[in-house]
Amino acid sequence: MDNDEIKTQEKAIWEAFLSEASVEDLFRSVVTANYDDINLDSPLTKKIVNDASVDKAVALAFYWRLAPRYKKQYATIQDAPEWLQEDFQLITILEEKFMNGFYKKKEIYYDPKSDFETDWTLDYLECDPEKKLPSVMEQAINGDTFVDEPYDVFDDGLPLALAERIFELY
Repeated sequence: MDNDEIKTQEKAIWEAFLSEASVEDLFRSVVTANYDDINLDSPLTKKIVNDASVDKAVALAFYWRLAPRYKKQYATIQDAPEWLQEDFQLITILEEKFMNGFYKKKEIYYDPKSDFETDWTLDYLECDPEKKLPSVMEQAINGDTFVDEPYDVFDDGLPLALAERIFELY
C-alpha cells in the first residue's frame, strides 16, 4: 500500500469516527490528538471549524492546544514565519467563530486554566506579555458534563481500536 492509499484510509477512519462521535468523544479526541498532524484540511479541524453543533468546550480545548499565544505573537499572518501561518489562520478562525457565537452548545465543563492540571493561559506568556488574546478565550465553559482524562481509552485523537487500525496501516 502506498502513502496516498494509507492517507485515504486514515482519513476515512477519522471521518467515520467524527460522523458518529458523541460530544464527550469529540472532546476526548481533541485532548488526545497529535497536534503535529493538525492542519486546516484535517478531518478533526474541519469538524470543529465547520460544524456549529460542536460544543464550546471542544472548540476552546482545541484552541488552547494549538498554542495560540506562541503562534499569535506576530501582529499579522504576514509577519509570522511561513511554517506558522496555517496555524495562525486556524487560531484566528477559531477566535472569530467563538466570539461571534458560532458555537452555542455548552454541555461539557472546560476551564483552560485548569485542564487536567494544566493552565494553558500561562503558556508562552513570554511571547505575548501584553496578553493580546481575546479574554473570552480564557473563560471557563460551565457545562454540566465533566469528562475525565481519556488517555486509557483514546490515543492520537481516536478510540484505541481505531488508533490501532491506523497504526497498522503504517
